[in-house]
Amino acid sequence: MSNVAATNEEAAEAWNGVLFDRFVQYRHLVSAGLGAHGEEALRIHPPAPGESALDIGCGFGDTTRQIAELVGPEGSVLGFDVSERFIDLAREEAEADAIANVRFAVGDLQVTEFEQTFDYAFSRMGTMFFANPVPALRNVRRALAPGGRFCMVVWRRKLENEWVRRPEAVVERYLEEPEESEEPT
Repeated sequence: MSNVAATNEEAAEAWNGVLFDRFVQYRHLVSAGLGAHGEEALRIHPPAPGESALDIGCGFGDTTRQIAELVGPEGSVLGFDVSERFIDLAREEAEADAIANVRFAVGDLQVTEFEQTFDYAFSRMGTMFFANPVPALRNVRRALAPGGRFCMVVWRRKLENEWVRRPEAVVERYLEEPEESEEPT
């Protein structure tokens, strides 16, 4: 896998910093809330036993471990994320659970070209944060073997997500509009 200079540096910095800290702090809520969507997607569109799989934006590696169970000991899974801190934690937990058919790598999917191909690619809320989604998704396509499948879970526009839109509307009622500054003459 070659990895040239990252183009998603802002996301990498955020996911290695405050976002990692908050996701760890609220892991039980994040994993349960997002987990249900990923589990349903894997139920509807699972990888087959023995397949090689790529888990994009794997975070804690919980979906990577789920996919590893689905592909079984004859299959393999690469958990891939832009955050070293998430990958370190995911690797540590997989090793502690003695899961032999997973491995993890840090990189920016927008510029990473994989040396191997995959039968199946999966992402649970991991593709929404690309600064440049077109090259990232092209790299996913190139990484898929002929006939390979890609299952991606994302949320819809903010206006169609009450859980995002409503808190923002409530907070806006209490914010003051910034005063317009006058230009010095």
